[in-house]
Amino acid sequence: MPAAIGRFCSEGGQDLLTARDEACEKLINMVNDSA
Repeated sequence: MPAAIGRFCSEGGQDLLTARDEACEKLINMVNDSA
């Protein structure tokens, strides 16, 4: 996983379900699909 996405995800916080968390999940799925 690209480091930029890792930072984006970790900044969202693990104990809050935020829009950023959802966006991060979608980004990770896109990266996994394209890998």
